[in-house]
Amino acid sequence: MHGEILQNIPKLEVLNLADNRIPYLPYNLFKFQTMLKQIIIGGNLLEDMSFQISHMQNLSHLDLSKNRFSSLNSTARGQLETIIKSNPNLTVNLNDNPLIRSCDTIHFIKWMSQTKIEFTKLQGYKCKLYNGNTELLKEPKRVYEILEKKSSSYTDLIVVLSIFVIFFVLILICGLVYRHRWTLRFMYYMTKNKYQNSSRKKSDNEEYEYDAFISYQEEDAVCVHNHLLSNLEEDAKLKLCIHKRDFQPGKDIAANITSGIQNSRNVVAVLSQTHLDSYWCLFEYNMAHMESIYSRDCENMFILVSLLDLSSLNLPFYVFLKKYISSRTLSILMIR
Repeated sequence: MHGEILQNIPKLEVLNLADNRIPYLPYNLFKFQTMLKQIIIGGNLLEDMSFQISHMQNLSHLDLSKNRFSSLNSTARGQLETIIKSNPNLTVNLNDNPLIRSCDTIHFIKWMSQTKIEFTKLQGYKCKLYNGNTELLKEPKRVYEILEKKSSSYTDLIVVLSIFVIFFVLILICGLVYRHRWTLRFMYYMTKNKYQNSSRKKSDNEEYEYDAFISYQEEDAVCVHNHLLSNLEEDAKLKLCIHKRDFQPGKDIAANITSGIQNSRNVVAVLSQTHLDSYWCLFEYNMAHMESIYSRDCENMFILVSLLDLSSLNLPFYVFLKKYISSRTLSILMIR
C-alpha cells in the first residue's frame, strides 16, 4: 500500500480499513487526502502510527482501537497536536490496545492528561505495569503521578546501584594500582629511560656500564667511601654507580635511579637504620626487584651489606626484605 492508491480520491472524507489484519501503513499512504474527516483502522495489527496525518486539518476522528499500540510515540503525538490546532473537535479511540508501562508510555500518559484531544471510551483504557498489575486510564493525571512515583523509585535504585558499582570499581582499581605500584613505576621509568636513550636492554654476553649500583644513605657515606669504594674500585678495579658522582644533573632522581640500576650488573645495598627509614631506599630496592623480574629472568642481582643486625628490626620494609631474602640465595656482608 502506498500513496498512489488513494491519489484519485482526494475528496474522500471517511476511510474505513477496520478488521483487515494490517500490520503496517506506509508514511505517505494519506499523502493526497486533505479532506478526510474520519480514519477508521481499528481491529488491525498496527504497533505504531507510522503514517502521516498532520496535514489533515479536517480530521475529527481517528480510530486506532483493537491494535497493538503500547503507546503513541512523540512523533505521533506531535501530529495530533498539529491537527487539533485547526480542529479542536478531534477525537481519538485507543480502546483495547495493550498499553504497557515504559519510559515512552509515561510521557504518553502525561500527554493524555494535558492534551485537549478527546479520547473516546477512555474508561476502557488500561495500562499494564511491569509487576503485572493493571491501571485504568480514565484519570490519566492520577495514573501519571503513580507511574512517575514508581519510575522515580526505580531511578533512585538505579542511581544508587550505579554509584555502588562505580565506587566498587574505583576501589578495585585503586587496590590493583596500589598492589602493583612498584611494577607500574618501574614500567613508567623504564619506558621513560628508553625514549630518552639513557638505558638499553643488555644481551647475555654484553658488558654493563657499571659493575654495581650502590644503594646507601648519606649518613653512611663514610663507610661506603672508606670500605666499598676503596676495596671495589681501587683494589678490584670495578666500576660502581654512586648517586653523588654518577647521576645525571638535572634529571629526575627516580629516573636516575632506574637508569643506574638498569645499567648495572648488580645492586649493592648498604643496610642501616637510616637507610631502611628512607623512601628512596625502598624505591631503589623495589626498582632493582622489578628489574630482576621483568628484565633479567629473575636473575639474582642483590648483594646486601648490613651495618646492623637485621633480626633486631621490626619494620614493614624489613618484613618485606626478610621475605625476599628467604626466597633467594644472597650475598650478605655484616659490618659491625
